[in-house]
Amino acid sequence: MLNKRKLLILDKESAWEGAEASFKDDYELVFSGCRNDNLNVELSSGDVQLVVINSYIDTMEPLGAISTIKKQGNIPVIMMMDPNTQSIDKIVALEMGADGIITKPFEWRELVARIRAHLRLIENTQKTVQKNQQISNDRLACFNAWVLHPDRMVLYSANHEPQHLTIGEFKLLQVFLSMPKTVISREELLKTSHGAHIPANDRSVDVLIARLRKKINDNGLDGIIKTVRGVGYIFDENVTFKNRDTAAPQKDQMNFYF
Repeated sequence: MLNKRKLLILDKESAWEGAEASFKDDYELVFSGCRNDNLNVELSSGDVQLVVINSYIDTMEPLGAISTIKKQGNIPVIMMMDPNTQSIDKIVALEMGADGIITKPFEWRELVARIRAHLRLIENTQKTVQKNQQISNDRLACFNAWVLHPDRMVLYSANHEPQHLTIGEFKLLQVFLSMPKTVISREELLKTSHGAHIPANDRSVDVLIARLRKKINDNGLDGIIKTVRGVGYIFDENVTFKNRDTAAPQKDQMNFYF
């Protein structure tokens, strides 16, 4: 079948005996040989859609593999872990950049479903961001009692007080405003606000979210940017976009809007 999606498997090929029936229609399975040099060669092709890692492979350090993968771009990573894996090990893997964990034993169909869900989330996020950002860049974005002026990168409070945003804060807020009430993965927030090539241990998106939360909370709002554990974040507030002429202020509010 043409246009199969390429999955990179960091595991012994013999361990995947019998999996072909579940994957053959939509995916091409490529085994790296569990060596860093092979991993870099496969990733350099640019067509790897997702990586599955056996956390107990003995020829490669799994967390190091995640770091290598994420340096090539925000390629989703699913870790396969044994049932006796400690919670702290799972937490560390997720913090290092793993996008999901599946615990053995499992049916191949479950893994396929998880892969499809991860790829679908990324595709939907990218499409929605691209569509909505095209129509919001030159308009006033309003949520609760806040108004964002994209041309000045300034967020105004209900008291007409300006909150000046850094470039990073502004880009991140734009993504949230273009996709309100929608769960956005941490990886997509990194990609849309920073670009495709980001180190796996880059915590800048978390720092930016903390700063945005602080700026909003300082003005009496709480719980707008919510954490969705194991997935990402959601901007839990309705957003409206207004043209400048339809959002014309009263005379005593002129500085607030313009």
